[in-house]
Amino acid sequence: MDEIVQTAMAKWPKVPACYDWLALDRRGRWRMCDEQAQQARQPGVVLQHPGLTAFIARNYSSNERGEWFFQNGPQRVYVHLEATPLIYFWNQNACHDHIERRADPVQAVFMDEAGNLYFHTALGFGLLCDRDLPRVEHLLEPITSSPTALQWHFHAPHLPQPLVVEMVRAAELPQRFSYVMQPVAHNAYLDKNMPNKND
Repeated sequence: MDEIVQTAMAKWPKVPACYDWLALDRRGRWRMCDEQAQQARQPGVVLQHPGLTAFIARNYSSNERGEWFFQNGPQRVYVHLEATPLIYFWNQNACHDHIERRADPVQAVFMDEAGNLYFHTALGFGLLCDRDLPRVEHLLEPITSSPTALQWHFHAPHLPQPLVVEMVRAAELPQRFSYVMQPVAHNAYLDKNMPNKND
């Protein structure tokens, strides 16, 4: 977290939190959802200013309830998640997340009923961006076929041995991995007693 943000939090500890204005989509893009977008249930405008998106990324965190937020100076801006709190990308046999942190090694791999892949790394749990699925197809190898499902191995160059891909249901993932898709207001002000997971 930026030092200027920590200073602002200490100086103005009771700034009302903000909900529904910021979203993270399933391709790792930050979206600003103004009142018009909220009322129309639209995804919002993709933020493209490099300085702003970098600032959000540096100050992106979560609390013990599994709610993710952007600490905008003294104000906590809660994030609506279209998919997962982290979005992973795969390029040249390397994995990184949507805020450009290296995420190797992948510790576990999951596949949902729609064929989406999810990784668990030291950074946490997240969806692999669908645009990168073709880049990992060659790393998936069928191992057994049962009457109900096909099982897979995930072979990555940095892994000492293949990982068995666990089949999951997308609707069950938030509870299993302790994240909130759409935080709602609990009170009018920041909960000073709610620690950040990343602290």
